[in-house]
Amino acid sequence: MFTELHSPIYIHPEELDAYLDKGWFRMGQMIFTCHILCFNNDVYSTIWTRLDLKTYSIKKRMRKIRNRNDRLFRVEIGEPDFGGDRQRLYDKHKRRFEGYIPSSLKESLFGVEEENIYDTKEIAVYDEDRLIAISYFDIGSNSMASIMGLFDPDYEQYSLGIYTMLKEIDYGIEHNLAYYYPGYVVPRYGKFDYKLRLGPMDFYDVPSKSWRTYEALDIETLPSETIYRELDLLSKAFEEAGLNYRLLTYPFFDKEFYGHTTGALLQSPLILDCRIINERPAFYFVEFDFASKMYCFYEGRRMFNMIPILVSSFLERFNPERSCLDMIQIEKVLIKTGDPQQIVAEVLSLLK
Repeated sequence: MFTELHSPIYIHPEELDAYLDKGWFRMGQMIFTCHILCFNNDVYSTIWTRLDLKTYSIKKRMRKIRNRNDRLFRVEIGEPDFGGDRQRLYDKHKRRFEGYIPSSLKESLFGVEEENIYDTKEIAVYDEDRLIAISYFDIGSNSMASIMGLFDPDYEQYSLGIYTMLKEIDYGIEHNLAYYYPGYVVPRYGKFDYKLRLGPMDFYDVPSKSWRTYEALDIETLPSETIYRELDLLSKAFEEAGLNYRLLTYPFFDKEFYGHTTGALLQSPLILDCRIINERPAFYFVEFDFASKMYCFYEGRRMFNMIPILVSSFLERFNPERSCLDMIQIEKVLIKTGDPQQIVAEVLSLLK
């Protein structure tokens, strides 16, 4: 699985440290890790990052941002609040978010629960009496995680998103914390690269279950790159055999987020639709299983379309011609192999 999800009823500071140290992050009251995301009909790998506060030295450019804004604005650090000014700031800023967007700031941070199981603080930035930025972070025993940052678009030139993260880092250093976790970055999708501006980052290397310097990251070995590369090889084999196909993103590969945990449901973010009509009601497709490094040729069925069920800006970003927006159930494994030609032979046999 590319995603794991836990729903603790209570979390000790040391437990939060342990989760963060394995590349996990919280969403509402849940805590999760993921290694694949789907954006705009494409598949990407997530890279979890952290900053070592024990050796941190602020860059010159970051110091200039912090010092300038320290002179211009007032900063308050305290317990999280969800009052009118904060909700209005959330309403102005949330158009920048992707995926499902809760209507309220409180639900976005803490889910539907009344109690927050995390030790959360807020950093509020004011221009005189006007709230112009706010960020929320969780504290463990020796680490901290940046959860959300909001800023007024009218003040975009002041780099307030970076500024609140720098103030979070200052807080962590002042309180003798060891690590700062800003979340993930996504190679080939630069929207999250601003985090790398903070300083020399480490990344969580899933195969070795260890943290390594970001410079050591080999993008070609990531799940998304590997899956694309292997399905491209299979696509070429299909073309040589005169077979029709479509390469489709499958944004519902992660069923736990949608309340589906049945093992028979497809759990791959990218598939090759074999386009076998031939009077057959079944849906035939291939995935490349990253864990086993094998192609899996399936007979399945489209259970139902998710668009009427999950209406959000997330789905609006997907083109039905390039993404499969039906929930897919696997009925039968026809063949599992490392050889693309064996997949081709199996498809040809179905067309006879």
